[in-house]
Amino acid sequence: MEEIIKSRCFRFLIFAFIISIIIGYLGATEESAKSFIQSFMESKEFLFKDNGQISPLALFKNNVLASLFMFLGGLIPFLFLPFIFLLVNGHIIGLALKYSAIKGASPFKVFVFGILPHGVFELTAIFLSVTMGIYLCFHLSKKILKKEYLPIKTLFKKYLMIFLTKVVPLLVLAAFAEVYLTPMLLQ
Repeated sequence: MEEIIKSRCFRFLIFAFIISIIIGYLGATEESAKSFIQSFMESKEFLFKDNGQISPLALFKNNVLASLFMFLGGLIPFLFLPFIFLLVNGHIIGLALKYSAIKGASPFKVFVFGILPHGVFELTAIFLSVTMGIYLCFHLSKKILKKEYLPIKTLFKKYLMIFLTKVVPLLVLAAFAEVYLTPMLLQ
């Protein structure tokens, strides 16, 4: 895992993610931000319990599936889908920050207190998943092009173990932080 975090790809993904947040924020109009956030929240109703609180288990399952999708998206050669998924997620955060600004909240405070506390865990898990997906896509594409590549089966097994032993535990921590810590910090 350490070699993934130290890789240029991992660092580039962080940079691209930040840029996609900025583009999402700056590119959103008041109407587009409101409309998107309403639709997004409606699509995530399954995360909420009857009392209106977010279910940590439902949130965890949602994040594991999203991270798994980002990781396994790398099995489709040439498209680098994990990178696209990452940019879309950054754009969504940008829209959410714009929506918070429209509602009168400080986007900076929302980011620092509403995203970073659980994002430290969740974003690390996402960046790991995306990086592994990109490496899989890269080597699978090279194999198809008959260029030098790392063995896909070996790479997949290694990355699956990282997913299960590092990404999943990070997402457990993220879910509990998002459900129990984030609301306290935002008050």
